[in-house]
Amino acid sequence: MLSSAVIQQRIAALPQPVQDYLYSEKVGALNVRIIDRNGLTEEQEPGLFGILSEVTVKEIGLEHLVPEITARLGLDESRARQLAADIAGYRLLPLDKWLGDVTG
Repeated sequence: MLSSAVIQQRIAALPQPVQDYLYSEKVGALNVRIIDRNGLTEEQEPGLFGILSEVTVKEIGLEHLVPEITARLGLDESRARQLAADIAGYRLLPLDKWLGDVTG
């Protein structure tokens, strides 16, 4: 898990279109949708945002998303898979060119 300072540095180094997307109002609405659809608590939200940030800066590979969700948010495998699918579909798909094969 990266510190917030390191994450901020890495985000600042991302291509401008990626940064524009990350700081858009659309992303905030998508975050709320993901939280609501998955019944996440306020206590779980910081963990979700940490995972999202670390995936965006390529610290966590997409193939490790489910285990990270399980470990950090305390979700069972089924709920972790659903959350990972929502993250990929709602938040990461627009970053497909940056992150790689999100649809896979």
